Amino acid sequence: MATVEELTSIVNAIAAQVPNVASAINNLEAAVTALKSQVGQIPPATQAAIDGAVTGLKDAFAGMTSAVADAADGVDEAATPTEPTP
Repeated sequence: MATVEELTSIVNAIAAQVPNVASAINNLEAAVTALKSQVGQIPPATQAAIDGAVTGLKDAFAGMTSAVADAADGVDEAATPTEPTP
């Protein structure tokens, strides 16, 4: 059984990475802006690749939000499986 200290440590470790994600997103934005200034208009295939990557990022954050909500719902699905496994 996990202790309160172990759970707190895990939450703190995850929270400590949030600034890194924000920084990476800012770097992505800067790179897209630089690309636009270099080429004037981003070719459709390149824009589609960028859009796909951004969608992946949005999906990842939605998954994280869902995982946090699931972790805080008071139900241990591993002990009482009620959700489909990914």
